[in-house]
Amino acid sequence: MHRRTTMKVSAAALLAAALTLTACGSDSAGGGAAEDGGLKGTPITIGMMCSCSGPFAANLGGTPDVATAWTKTVNNSGGINGHPVKVVVADDGGDATKSQQMIRKLVEQDKVMAVVDEVASYDASWASYVSGKGVPVLAGVSFTQPMSTNPNFFPTGGTLAAITYGLVQNVQKSGKTKLAVLACAEAPLCAGYTGQISRIAKATGSSVTVAYQSKISATQASYTAQCLAAKSAGADSMYVGHGGTVVTRVVDQCVQQGYQPTQFQVGGDVVGSWEKDRNLDGVPIAQFHLPLHDETTQGGKAFHDALRKYAPGVPTSSNYSEDTLSTWIGLQLFAAAAKAGKIAPTSTGADVKKGLYTLKNETLGGLTPPLNYVAGKPTVTNCYFNESVENGKWTTPGGVKPVCLPADVAAKVNAAFAG
Repeated sequence: MHRRTTMKVSAAALLAAALTLTACGSDSAGGGAAEDGGLKGTPITIGMMCSCSGPFAANLGGTPDVATAWTKTVNNSGGINGHPVKVVVADDGGDATKSQQMIRKLVEQDKVMAVVDEVASYDASWASYVSGKGVPVLAGVSFTQPMSTNPNFFPTGGTLAAITYGLVQNVQKSGKTKLAVLACAEAPLCAGYTGQISRIAKATGSSVTVAYQSKISATQASYTAQCLAAKSAGADSMYVGHGGTVVTRVVDQCVQQGYQPTQFQVGGDVVGSWEKDRNLDGVPIAQFHLPLHDETTQGGKAFHDALRKYAPGVPTSSNYSEDTLSTWIGLQLFAAAAKAGKIAPTSTGADVKKGLYTLKNETLGGLTPPLNYVAGKPTVTNCYFNESVENGKWTTPGGVKPVCLPADVAAKVNAAFAG
């Protein structure tokens, strides 16, 4: 289902990282070619969990290609502390059993010292396991439940609570009051989201209410029934919580039924092709991190430069989404922590955490809100970014700095979100 300040010296050195990528495979986390940039010696090994295939493939299918681009970029810049790095990408396919098998393989067989979590749909099912093993989990996308509740998880963007507040605020500012919520049926994180929207709206004094709600799946042949039911309920606005191509299908089918509520969105669902869909023109988006298309920040420019050089097909593919940038951000966070913690091939998860705890107001070159991690405490970043499509072009209303909630509002939002 983010933020900008001047980049620090530690962030400026992020590209000086080396990494060998194992491509997203079938049933195992292995397979693929090394991208070591000519570096020799035992590599630093990290893992990456994702639901790259399955119901969310439209958004996540391109993430291994981004990891490859990151690999080539950083490996040709000298490596992390002079060492090559090996990244093992594990695809759980959106399957709970496979997800638990994959994380155990990464920890017990591949001996990873950290895991980048790029929307592994079932990370809550293995959070206690990986925490018990002392292997830190870095976002990726920050909206899964463990990212805001588990001290062993290290988010890189605003929490889902903050993003949901941004969604409610965008609906409120538009003058709409009756929201239809169509949430994914495939992932646990979608199950209670409608209630969280309602509670946050009520807690913050918003006039926005949920007029209609329904589960939807990527395999549905038609969403006409949901469109007509939302129209009958008097919903004047809509949020579709699913992969970007599903969002497009729902919105287009509603328009075909003569129903065109104002659309609103949050971060992880966004795909690049929306700029070509006139039915999504003007859609306000509350985003977890720097909007995908920005190149005005140092971190954003480095991301796009890497894609142009090493993965030129990604920006024009159907898999080009906010999650491609999220992948890059998670890997960049590891690079920053590894540099700060003087990580070597023999280092442990505890050493990676020490590096993370040394980062102060880190933005990875403008990719994230200011990041600070405290040992033994969950990380809650109460910020979001605004993004939109206007006349077929991506825009960043209000600029590329994050909107951060005042402390009193954040307290209400987080309490309401938790229920």
